[in-house]
Amino acid sequence: MKLLDAKTREAKVEGRMIVGLGQESVLEASVTLHRTYGVPYIPGSAIKVAAAFTKMLGDDWNENSAAYKTFFGTTDDAGYVLFFDALYVPDSGFEGEPLWPDIMTVHHQKYYVEATKPPADWDNPIPVPFLSATGKYLVAPSGTEK
Repeated sequence: MKLLDAKTREAKVEGRMIVGLGQESVLEASVTLHRTYGVPYIPGSAIKVAAAFTKMLGDDWNENSAAYKTFFGTTDDAGYVLFFDALYVPDSGFEGEPLWPDIMTVHHQKYYVEATKPPADWDNPIPVPFLSATGKYLVAPSGTEK
């Protein structure tokens, strides 16, 4: 397989982003951080452009179409496009910061766990603090020749 030049573009997060929320962490909720640089990044495996192509191009790009399989690949065969990790662009986050504190509040925990009684106003919300990411990320897809 021969690699072709990667085409880089900046993609901006609108609002906040969380990648890796379910990963194991010392905190209850996690965010994916680059091991070397300690900043948020988007793993190539998490870049969800397939859904965007299907939405923009219609039925010609559904996951069973030849175009989709050629571009993205299948479980049996690699596609013609590689998606590298999207790296954070320094100082591009909200107020120049890549990470911001956030809170997710589960209002009806007993209902979600036991489901024996319906949720009610007297349930105690349980705030779960976590970090979310902002800013721009350098996205770099690359074509391949097989």
